[in-house]
Amino acid sequence: MTSNPKTSLDWAYEFQCDLSLEALLDALEANGPWSWTQRESYVEGSYINCRPDGHSRIKINKFPQGFVDRDGQEGFSALIRTSLDDAAARQALDRSLKELVKAVGATELVAIEPYD
Repeated sequence: MTSNPKTSLDWAYEFQCDLSLEALLDALEANGPWSWTQRESYVEGSYINCRPDGHSRIKINKFPQGFVDRDGQEGFSALIRTSLDDAAARQALDRSLKELVKAVGATELVAIEPYD
């Protein structure tokens, strides 16, 4: 893969967790290597995100919320977007996120289509 800062790779997960979005933010901050921020969007409502490195962004949404609906389901979704060229670095980012959400009580972590 050639280096192109405008090219990004996206992947996503859904998971269940008994925490509120605010409590999830606190738990991620307490357990993980990254700094998380709560944000607000007209379309998505509240969500949290972080920038683990200069090439990546992770966004976690709780649904249903805002205009985000998953056919009446409740839970969380996580979108990972990166421009990292190194497959091993992408795998390490993915592994770190999976371990982190499991450490804060997430269950039923399932890969889904990326969303925006």
